[in-house]
Amino acid sequence: MKLVNLEDRIYLNDIDGLAGDEFLQANFWREFLKNSGEKTEIFGVQEQGKIIAASLVIKKTLIGPWFYYYAPRGPRGEEGAIKFLIEEFKKESPPRFF
Repeated sequence: MKLVNLEDRIYLNDIDGLAGDEFLQANFWREFLKNSGEKTEIFGVQEQGKIIAASLVIKKTLIGPWFYYYAPRGPRGEEGAIKFLIEEFKKESPPRFF
């Protein structure tokens, strides 16, 4: 398994498929947020060429250089891949995911 950035449009079906009925993780919500001025990213877990977990994250700015990422109702996907995704987020230095 490896952590990948899913900004490329070729991943749209994978992202929306994993989001299921959770619109806060769907690509149309991401597009709405971007058009509203929010900074967003989508991360995923890839295994054998297939995306098996994904999470839309919103970058929220605090004071000065400080910020955090927020994943509304996410991540979504296979349980083992979600655990991997969370562990990879925790490895960030400085940690900024919760």
